Amino acid sequence: MKHQKIDWSFKEAVEFITENINAYIPCRKCEQLVRIGDLHPYALCQGSDGNILGICTICAAPGKRKEQRRRAREQNAIGSFTAEEWNALCDRYDYRCLCCREQKALTADHVIPLHLGGSNRISNIQPLCLSCNSKKGLRMVDYRPMWRIR
Repeated sequence: MKHQKIDWSFKEAVEFITENINAYIPCRKCEQLVRIGDLHPYALCQGSDGNILGICTICAAPGKRKEQRRRAREQNAIGSFTAEEWNALCDRYDYRCLCCREQKALTADHVIPLHLGGSNRISNIQPLCLSCNSKKGLRMVDYRPMWRIR
């Protein structure tokens, strides 16, 4: 399928994302549904059928996911998590950062950091936005509400 860039200004793209923040569109690479609010404005394009498409964070940065797995292996961290588990975790928390509670693009944060012996299983992962994840650094902070954990 051929895709073409949408001729929008950055402001128009941001307005579209803001108006449709909780709507879902298919990723143009893996075809999984992606929440529009988690897309970068320049990730939007138009399919040949006229529908608007985006790229999910996993497809947008395949090298980053590969780097995370490599780092986990180097740290001898046990376990791993799938894209489906990650999407289910984000959905459980309404695609909000658990630290600042804002709906932003999320990153996978290890509650117990790998360098402190934490696992790479989904049970040790919490969704944080990039700025909160960076602020947390290598500390062991669990932002998950206890009553929501299953």
